[in-house]
Amino acid sequence: MRNRIGTGWGVVLGVTALAASGLLDARRAGAQSNSAFGVQQRADAAQQMILLGVSQGISNLPPTSGQSFVYEYDEALDTYKATGLLGPTAYRSPLTIGKGKMSVRVAGSYFQLNNTQNPLTYEITGGRAAGLPDPLFTRFGLKTTAKVGLFNFAYSYGPLEWLELSVNVPVSLVSAKAVSSFLTPTAAADAPIGNAPVAASTSEEDLDILLDRDRIFYREGTVNQLGADFNDVTSWGLGRVSLGGKAQFLHSDYVDAAFSMEIFLPSPSEDQYAGTNSAAFLPRLITAINLFEGAKAHIDAGYDFDTDFAELRRFVWNTGVSYAIPGVTFDTGVGGSKFNRGIEWTPSSFVQPPGSEVNVPLGFTALGDNTLGTNYVDFLFGVKGQILDDMVISGAVNVPINDQGIRPEAVGTVAVEMYF
Repeated sequence: MRNRIGTGWGVVLGVTALAASGLLDARRAGAQSNSAFGVQQRADAAQQMILLGVSQGISNLPPTSGQSFVYEYDEALDTYKATGLLGPTAYRSPLTIGKGKMSVRVAGSYFQLNNTQNPLTYEITGGRAAGLPDPLFTRFGLKTTAKVGLFNFAYSYGPLEWLELSVNVPVSLVSAKAVSSFLTPTAAADAPIGNAPVAASTSEEDLDILLDRDRIFYREGTVNQLGADFNDVTSWGLGRVSLGGKAQFLHSDYVDAAFSMEIFLPSPSEDQYAGTNSAAFLPRLITAINLFEGAKAHIDAGYDFDTDFAELRRFVWNTGVSYAIPGVTFDTGVGGSKFNRGIEWTPSSFVQPPGSEVNVPLGFTALGDNTLGTNYVDFLFGVKGQILDDMVISGAVNVPINDQGIRPEAVGTVAVEMYF
């Protein structure tokens, strides 16, 4: 073990260090690089954040089941006929497809998740046995991005006039990246990124002083460059297949209401960020108020219970209005989710095992908030148009109104529905 602690503020972890008059003179001693100082734990946190962020983003997309044509029984013709107005796009309709009718819906969505977190201070303890000051302080930051292309294939069928059943199969294409930042001596600016030393100090204030004097600076690299195992390969995956049912229990001139239940099956492609390997249940109450001919106010709310992840359990709500004229429908409003727990973007604590430069375990504990926000609010807009007697094309956009969590700037969805 080779550590020298000087009389100034700075300590360099992973190299032989001399601190004098507040200056860091880092001299390479090899072996214990920054890749050991929690980069794998930060990479794991980044993968979890991306996985949960993608799952959250998918859960906020427009309804996956086709709901454009509503069929009503015509006594004169003794058959079901499509009504003249199309259903909503961004909102769920309480009306069912109709007895014996079915639909197929194919939709494509794209969004990009971006999250940048300023470096968070970690307190380092346990170094006294190795001759290090105790405690020490350093900082780590993280940037994550994920580009997500999603295809949903849905089928709906009406076994009864008041009952509709559906299944949705999501397939995703995700490309993810995570970049970690850390403090390192300016004197080591030219060191290979995977072996650059991590700088620490005896107080947070001294870190700021050393930064101001350009004795240390923030350096960054992908977590893979820093020695972590992180999936940054563009990957296809099967998401959480859902089985759904909707039962209409109220139909009047003024109000329509239905109860729906969706069951989400575990994804087999969790490592590809397609969805979590957990089941979920989402009961929902759906209502529509008939304002005047073609105009409706929509309100729906439910609770999404994930069996494994509190970060995916949420109270979900949507409210807005739609206006339909023959062949075209527009809808707009807001929707949101209140999640039970925020996503951790960096670990609360981790232990650095003994190495060739520091032969005692070091404990790292985050001193600030390491979780993202839990209250998501989005602006919703949708439009659809009938292009054939039995075919509809639609487009929708979700735009976050607040900046909590890991979310895209906007999500676009285009879908085609066929009815039989």
